[in-house]
Amino acid sequence: MFSTTKSRRPLLLFTSLALVAATLFVGVAATAPAQAVGLSDRGALTVHSGSLTVRNDGAVIENLEIRGTLRIEAQNVTVRNVWVYTKNSWSIYVASGSATFDNIEVGHPSHIGERGIGGANVTVRSADIHHVEDGIKLGSNAFYSNVRVHDLASLGAGPHADAIQVEGTARNSVVQNSYLDSTGPVGLGNAALIIKSDLGPQSNLTFKNNYMNGGNYTIYLRNGGHGVPSDVRFEGNTFGPDRRYGLMVADGPYTWTNNTWASNGQVISQPGKAKAPGSSGFNDISNSVHKDNIVKLLGLGITQAGASFRPNDDVTRGQMAAFINRALKLKSTSKDYFTDDNASIFEDDINALAAAGIATTTSRSYRPDEPVRRGQMAAFLTRAFDFKTGGSTPFKDIGDSIFRNDIAGIYRVGITVGTSSTTFSPNNRVTRGQMATFLVRALNAR
Repeated sequence: MFSTTKSRRPLLLFTSLALVAATLFVGVAATAPAQAVGLSDRGALTVHSGSLTVRNDGAVIENLEIRGTLRIEAQNVTVRNVWVYTKNSWSIYVASGSATFDNIEVGHPSHIGERGIGGANVTVRSADIHHVEDGIKLGSNAFYSNVRVHDLASLGAGPHADAIQVEGTARNSVVQNSYLDSTGPVGLGNAALIIKSDLGPQSNLTFKNNYMNGGNYTIYLRNGGHGVPSDVRFEGNTFGPDRRYGLMVADGPYTWTNNTWASNGQVISQPGKAKAPGSSGFNDISNSVHKDNIVKLLGLGITQAGASFRPNDDVTRGQMAAFINRALKLKSTSKDYFTDDNASIFEDDINALAAAGIATTTSRSYRPDEPVRRGQMAAFLTRAFDFKTGGSTPFKDIGDSIFRNDIAGIYRVGITVGTSSTTFSPNNRVTRGQMATFLVRALNAR
């Protein structure tokens, strides 16, 4: 048994995966995890070099960074706050027995894997899966909730990347409230979800309240030789804009209820014939270098489609509070921290940031209508995502900035490369397009 008890303040993360107000970044239908996703405390991890096989019933595995495969061969195993990455065939595999996973991360951009997590008799809650070719291998009696699969990658010459593959004779499984994107370094990937009976019949599978995007077809439901998978249900899912050919290809019947496009909330009545609306609904982002990240925010529900996004407009401090609050699902509070935001539509968001320690409260003034500067943005992100501050940077213009340690923090995790190779420009204003890129990078770096 491997167990530690070290405890730290948990990361403040979004979710979802799902998630700002009025004309800023207003969420649409729930399209992503609504709670914290991934590790609860990265700072608590201890490195375990090499693979780990668990054979003790009731074992608890926690607070580990496993640089190898985690293989389960025991009953009632608990895995929590564990990061696993490897170039082996499997990152996490429940070969026998049963296991519950809470607050895990799978994948590393410098250690591309083949399969993320799989097996039968599995419960997974709050998982961040990336930089593997296939995110989830869905077995029987499996329950996945609040999972984010993204940035799929492969070391192979002809990758066949899927966010989820339903494996073998899978039965009685559910995937809900999750973000399933087959795009990334592999391009569009093969599918967000592929259900195919190559190795045996498959039945009683439910996919509900998820966001799905990417693929040749986003969903495959195919007879692989053992009949069309039966009792397959799609309920309340939302679908992003990216795919090569179509939303779904199916060889037989399935149940389809209240599934919608993420871009406009429109109900999709015939998925086999459905054509997605425009890639974003925005008519002013086609020439923006931040287009892809703006669309990602749309898919996550952090912004909603409209006639324009205004990528070159400034983000105000009030809007920023709403942006972070909706992205991280912070707890509301009745306490009023500032005196100058009473007429602001963002007052509740500002108070939520203050209660979480993201907005400083040494002054009773928040200045909600002022534009956010790049240095301030660094501080917002390091506090919100609990990034470690300090360290070296190549930037020669931050020595006198009170935000220099925050800037170093977001530089370290790849959120910023500066305005040039040697400058960060801490006093420059942050635009809405830049903010989309900052946030997407922060979500990927958490």
